[in-house]
Amino acid sequence: MKLNFDTIKIRHVLIKVFSYIRLGITKPHVVFLVIGGLFGIIYIFLVPPFYQPDEIAHFNRIYQISHGNLGEQKIPGPGYFGDYIPIKIINFENYYYESLIHGNNNQVTLSTIVHEFSGNSATINTNTSRRPLEFSNTEQYSPMLYIPQVFGMLISKIINLTIPDTFYLVRMFGFLAWLIICTFAIKRMKIVGWAIAILLLTPLSISVATSISADPMTIAYSSLFIALVFEAVTTKHLNKNRILLFMVTAILLASTKIPYVLILLTTLLIPSSSFIKGTKQKVQFLTALACIVIAFTGSWLLITRVNHVSYRTISGGANIDENINESFLLDHPLTFGHKLYDTYLRVTPYSSSDPEWGFVGVLTATGMSIPAWAVGLYFATLGGVFVKLREGAVKREYLSIAKRGYIFGITLVLFMAVNAAVFVSWSREKVQIIEGIQSRYFIPISLLAVFFMIPIYRSNVKLSNTFFYFYVLAIAIIQLSAILAIYYQFYTNPMPVFN
Repeated sequence: MKLNFDTIKIRHVLIKVFSYIRLGITKPHVVFLVIGGLFGIIYIFLVPPFYQPDEIAHFNRIYQISHGNLGEQKIPGPGYFGDYIPIKIINFENYYYESLIHGNNNQVTLSTIVHEFSGNSATINTNTSRRPLEFSNTEQYSPMLYIPQVFGMLISKIINLTIPDTFYLVRMFGFLAWLIICTFAIKRMKIVGWAIAILLLTPLSISVATSISADPMTIAYSSLFIALVFEAVTTKHLNKNRILLFMVTAILLASTKIPYVLILLTTLLIPSSSFIKGTKQKVQFLTALACIVIAFTGSWLLITRVNHVSYRTISGGANIDENINESFLLDHPLTFGHKLYDTYLRVTPYSSSDPEWGFVGVLTATGMSIPAWAVGLYFATLGGVFVKLREGAVKREYLSIAKRGYIFGITLVLFMAVNAAVFVSWSREKVQIIEGIQSRYFIPISLLAVFFMIPIYRSNVKLSNTFFYFYVLAIAIIQLSAILAIYYQFYTNPMPVFN
């Protein structure tokens, strides 16, 4: 009798668990939270330290901010900016950067990493002598882009963690902040959240989110602001709390790389009916928003004195004269257009240098890629999601064709602005293509593009169980292929060929 009772109890628990799972996979923010969280944690610990783009420079910038140095610091050298970093930290960085990442053999083993953890007893509070270290390419970034990572750094100092432990804690805090903010944003986008979630669950996006850089918060702040605009467009009234959240998010977005400030223009889509006092309150809201953003962005540019920072190209390592590049851009717009054509349409297809392929299949700036079949599966799933969300186009839309045309215009200008910014600061004038273009720069742009590609309806689109199961299974398979790519890249020798 007791056995039967226990069996019934277990069965009841299992039924409840499966009912929660079935309910969870019908909500895009839950799917994003679970899949993104699970694979993100794996990425954090599977990818060796400092393999992600510019992680050393960003780690040093976070260390600098945690000591209260918010702006750029001049160090010895021709136009160099950076800070005085403890030698123990520099040695830890060089151990991976020179020996494992850019040495003759970039294969590592788990025992190598464990040995480094156990052998490096120096803590982040080390009092060893310091030496000047240049990281000019991150000095112009606002501290607002590093808030969660700085918090992780401060905790590691309080509990006196070792330098390797601190590195992974900083990675973890940045990723968790990205995951929470993006989950919050996707929840507010309702049915359109399915399209946003799949764009944020590419191997590239998870790889970026788990890196120590300014990109996780750039993507998170962009996602949140776009979600707030969507919510304002699709609801009746903006109360004081939501207006305050708008203002705070606008300040955070204004602290990102300058081109992304253009996303703020989407606020013009919010109808006057969304404000309790109508048009008058909308004008007051937009005026206050513009003043805050201009004041914040302008003051940070003055503090950092961006024009004094020397940039270096990724490919050539040569010093770049921004003034010459700016003049070239203004004087030769057609030639710049030809550079755009060569960059996006004349590169080798299906390779790490292809920005379109790289948006899904290339995990980092170094060109490590997932297999072609996984990229194909991703685009097939993405296309299916977009087609499904466009079904039933007879219903009334929130955004007219004119408004979606406006979003398309912002998206196009933002795309051009990102390319222009990369050209001015990272590319050499006489090179045929725009150097330094990386697919991660276009993640916020892709989120914005959703809203001119998918109509927004007053009644939700009905999705079948088949849609939910295929969506989750496809993304899980794609992420598993990325995990295997990382494993074979770093933990086997030789690396097998997928394609």
